[in-house]
Amino acid sequence: MVGLRGPNSWTETTSREPKSSNPLVRGLDQIGALVGLAPPDERDFVKRVIAVGGQTVECCDDQLRVLVDGSR
Repeated sequence: MVGLRGPNSWTETTSREPKSSNPLVRGLDQIGALVGLAPPDERDFVKRVIAVGGQTVECCDDQLRVLVDGSR
């Protein structure tokens, strides 16, 4: 899996809670997000990797499945 930060246009319609003005609370939120104990930033996304360099990705077989190197 790959983690990435999406552009603002991906989350324009997402409502966000205001960040705390307390630096201690903001720091604890960031630490909690790093270890999975707090919600991550709304612009953080995790995507599945289906192929790596040198592999061939094809769309699609008879059942509309993605093929990697000719296999599903």
